Amino acid sequence: MIIPKAAFRNCCKSMATKGLRFGKPSLLLLQTAAEDRLNELFTHANEYTKHAGRKTLSLKDFELAVKLQDDKYLSKVQHICVIQKSVVRKFAKNAGALRVSVIGERWVELVSLCISQYTHRVISHLESSGTVSLDQMIECLIRLEFSKGFTCADCDRSFSTQSGVDRCKSSHAEDDDGDETEEDDDLSERMVRFNTRKNK
Repeated sequence: MIIPKAAFRNCCKSMATKGLRFGKPSLLLLQTAAEDRLNELFTHANEYTKHAGRKTLSLKDFELAVKLQDDKYLSKVQHICVIQKSVVRKFAKNAGALRVSVIGERWVELVSLCISQYTHRVISHLESSGTVSLDQMIECLIRLEFSKGFTCADCDRSFSTQSGVDRCKSSHAEDDDGDETEEDDDLSERMVRFNTRKNK
């Protein structure tokens, strides 16, 4: 485990609704899933570093990886998992990064937010009371990971959060408005041509 267990446990407790408790196996599974999520983000970020022809993984690479995974959801997280700079270095090393840029407060804050975001997403899909068993946690993770989260009804694209679906739907609405405008312009031109011929 890369994330300190005590910090992760405290984060989960602060996010849990009243009456919701975690057994050790379920908490360990949730932490493993959260770390897998972080490893995925760091791996994507490292790919962007290589694509740019650099050897040093920078904050902007990680920010891009997070942005492409729907960073608007991060603002909804209130309880943050407290981590140290060493955690960022370990994740970067796991992703195969040769070097990491200077790890400042923003690095630590963003990684903490990503851990908390994923954890919050899982916890929000659990039952509201009782002790979460290992089977319940497995079922929840499978449902979230393999159902691909949320789907846009207009185009069947999948998103990890509802805000991704909302953005997709608004883009469809904008496209539809654009099409209607083009059709209106087309109709106007035809009417002008028709009236011109009629007057002749």
